[in-house]
Amino acid sequence: MLEFKDITQESIEKQQLVKDLYLTAFPEHERLTFSFILDRAKLDQNYLVAIEDDNQFIGLVYYTISGKNLLISYLAMDPSTRSKGYGTRVLEQFKEKYQDKTIFLEIEEVIKNADNYTQRVKRQSFYERNGFGKSNIYMKTDTEGHGLEIMTTKPITFADYKDAVTTYLGQDNMSEWNSYFEPVIR
Repeated sequence: MLEFKDITQESIEKQQLVKDLYLTAFPEHERLTFSFILDRAKLDQNYLVAIEDDNQFIGLVYYTISGKNLLISYLAMDPSTRSKGYGTRVLEQFKEKYQDKTIFLEIEEVIKNADNYTQRVKRQSFYERNGFGKSNIYMKTDTEGHGLEIMTTKPITFADYKDAVTTYLGQDNMSEWNSYFEPVIR
């Protein structure tokens, strides 16, 4: 069984492994500062964890629990462990542990003219194989090609999504989020 270790309780060296993966796995336009998510993870309902298998660091997940919902904001496997089934195992453990929650996450919209179209298709297929379906919620950004689709294990409303994002970012940071994203209900 994989282990999920609260990074706020781990050594500086372990925090650095998580930070390095975070900075390389996600494009700059999708990332918040590492210090911000580390500080948010010190609060109830937000979790930044190192994923380990037999004491070997294999990845990270940052997630937020908001009522009956769980938002996975960041999930990444170390490049040396990709395509070995770890992502599937992480999602299986989450679905088992949080059976009473609706789990959802954001992926880049799959659009044909995107530079990373193939990667987007693979990512969407991965989540579909792991029990996630498209919701009717899409977040349009002011940056061409960087819209977000919400994928979920069960139906959600925009209010569910926004509540989870508010828990993740904090109420004080929502005005910037509101100015950057425009919800589109399909």
